[in-house]
Amino acid sequence: MSLIRPVLITGAGLTGLVAAMELSRLEIPVRLIDKRPGPSARPQTLIVHPVTAELLEQRGLGPETLPASNRVTHAAAYRKGGLFGTVQLAPDRNHRGHVLLVCQAEMERVLREQLARQDVVVEYGTELVALVQAEPGRHGESGGPDVTALLRHPDGRLEDIAASRPEACRRGRPTCWRTYGSMEISAVM
Repeated sequence: MSLIRPVLITGAGLTGLVAAMELSRLEIPVRLIDKRPGPSARPQTLIVHPVTAELLEQRGLGPETLPASNRVTHAAAYRKGGLFGTVQLAPDRNHRGHVLLVCQAEMERVLREQLARQDVVVEYGTELVALVQAEPGRHGESGGPDVTALLRHPDGRLEDIAASRPEACRRGRPTCWRTYGSMEISAVM
């Protein structure tokens, strides 16, 4: 029997949540951790482009799941003398003809609920402490993990896990890139 190691996703922002949703949907095991103690409640606005909205709809996340979203078709730019001009945001009528403005915290909540339906939970307060990559030339060979990660849980407990690959899903350069610069780590940004 083959044991599939989970993909370790660090960062439960939009990118990490969507990565976990897609991998889980494809029946690839994931482990989603975030060192923050809980979801962010910052009232940031997120623009959801028409093609992205269509992809989310295909995953069961239609406009009705985002009740607080606003459809926007045009934007106006102003300068000191008044209106400078307007622009149509989504001129391609094949893709709805509008973008959605959504509170990021609301979008993340909807994605977490979808993940829960896929039996994936975010492990908040869990931090990636270290990564160790398998010996060069040994990638994918049986008998050892590709990557071993050391995690610190909220209670201080340390856990070693074997992961098929790490995914760093946060803005800027992931901490592991600075610490383990020679390691091959994929960043989904």
